[in-house]
Amino acid sequence: MKENLYNYILGIADNNLILGQRLGELCGHGPSLETDIALTNITLDLLGQTRSYYQYAASLLDDQKPKMISPFYVQSRNIEMYYW
Repeated sequence: MKENLYNYILGIADNNLILGQRLGELCGHGPSLETDIALTNITLDLLGQTRSYYQYAASLLDDQKPKMISPFYVQSRNIEMYYW
């Protein structure tokens, strides 16, 4: 059960990360300044959610309180992954 929750949280985190990266690519290409600022704010929100999801997933593995993990390295599903 705990492994299913862990995989589910990683899936949500991965989706948020990719969506945030794709929206970040659109910065500066919007039709107006307001659109660019809105996309940038949504991107930052998604990346913040991603960090929280990865911290929660790390706490599920260690059975401890959520802790800080590097946004550059996450070990998931026994595969080393580097982000950003």
